[in-house]
Amino acid sequence: MNCLSLFSRGCRLQTAIKQTAFDAIAYNYPSVVVLADATAADSGETHTGNLVLLS
Repeated sequence: MNCLSLFSRGCRLQTAIKQTAFDAIAYNYPSVVVLADATAADSGETHTGNLVLLS
């Protein structure tokens, strides 16, 4: 597969979305983007903290 970018969005940023981003990085995807406005978490603090972790 010739995938140049991965765009991730959805619910549960602290679990599925974060792990998908980490896996893509581990598989050397050239560009991994988490769409902050298209993600959700259990609380605002959890959302912000995980976005900081992924930046």
